[in-house]
Amino acid sequence: MEKYTQRESLPQSLRTWAEEKHLGEDDPHYAFFTLGNLALYVGIGPDVEEPDRIVASTYIERQLADDGSRRSKTPTTALYRNAATFMRDWATQHQEPVDYTFETSNPHMIGWAKQNGVKIFGKTWQVEQDRADLFVAHATFSPPPKRRR
Repeated sequence: MEKYTQRESLPQSLRTWAEEKHLGEDDPHYAFFTLGNLALYVGIGPDVEEPDRIVASTYIERQLADDGSRRSKTPTTALYRNAATFMRDWATQHQEPVDYTFETSNPHMIGWAKQNGVKIFGKTWQVEQDRADLFVAHATFSPPPKRRR
């Protein structure tokens, strides 16, 4: 598994996505994971409408394989586990909760999310919409309580 944190190393499609999510050019709170021909981008930053609220988004894409196909035996789950770890670590490091939204209209990803969401994102995983053409869920990554001395 590779992790990229330099924005210039991101493929153009992911740079475009980051701009649409209003994640700044110099925003240090993102990661780009690749495994096989899958790429997963994670962005963390202030919500545009509520700047005091920290939000996270992900974008996954299948890169073309050498034979031009988009097929992969690479598990999506491994990439999303890394994304969850990145969000959890960010919340701990910055002592702020991170509200993550998972949204997809891809039938394969809808099935995947129903089966794996709570396993990866924990007890705070809450399904907001569950239709054949749209699945939306949220999870919150909270920093651990501070220890008293």
